[in-house]
Amino acid sequence: DNTIPRSSSSDQWYEVKEILRQRMHKGRKQFLVKWEETDTTDWVDRKDLTDAAVAHFLSTRRRRRKRRQYYITLHYITLKHL
Repeated sequence: DNTIPRSSSSDQWYEVKEILRQRMHKGRKQFLVKWEETDTTDWVDRKDLTDAAVAHFLSTRRRRRKRRQYYITLHYITLKHL
């Protein structure tokens, strides 16, 4: 079931079309949700999403590797012949 309340003060429920991203915001995990009916997006706290919707997002997302840059310093040593 991908329906959740759009706001905690509302009794109206909305269907999630897709979860696009996740982030940590003020110590809370949030997900960027695209809504089925309105095709708009909102950041939603994890506690407001169903386990099934989050599990589907986590299992289908492409993991992006952080590109790490390695710097190699070469030290040249001059050897004198004795």
